[in-house]
Amino acid sequence: MSPLAPKSPANYILTASVTLIIMVSLVVSAASVRENLLFGEAVSQILWFINTVRTFEKDQKTYTLSSGQDVWANMVQAGRISVTTKHTNPWGGDFQVTAGPNDTMRIENIVPTHNCRRLALYMLESGPEKIGLVAMGARSEQNSIWNTFYPKPTWQKKDMPDISCGVAKNAHLAMIFKMKF
Repeated sequence: MSPLAPKSPANYILTASVTLIIMVSLVVSAASVRENLLFGEAVSQILWFINTVRTFEKDQKTYTLSSGQDVWANMVQAGRISVTTKHTNPWGGDFQVTAGPNDTMRIENIVPTHNCRRLALYMLESGPEKIGLVAMGARSEQNSIWNTFYPKPTWQKKDMPDISCGVAKNAHLAMIFKMKF
């Protein structure tokens, strides 16, 4: 008999319990790593798109869009984004970009609620003025009322994105950026 084999039912139960705890810990760790990778991909997608539009604006001095126009479709038509590029965020939610007034673009993402909070706080803590963020707001998927929490001075309160994103499974996060920056 192997020296590692349990010698009694109590040892067997202890060994099985410890093994199960280790396996559960590994699964939880893997899920956490996956979530952080998806979050990083979402941030990269937003910043990549903003940079793509701003670079195009600099190259094309006469480029202007009317408020409400689909900026994503315009970038595809201009050849700056491949037709095959996903129009969704890493969680599978819609990624919409429309032109706004005064050379702004509105990026709206449908994301899991806890990631709505994370994205909002990440963008605010990155320094809105450094990335050309003009405004930000959110709403729960079960609510049609948008709550703008930036540029209000109350954004310093960490609970504002929590309140705005709501408690439903998903939330809509809208960020308005300057196109020319």
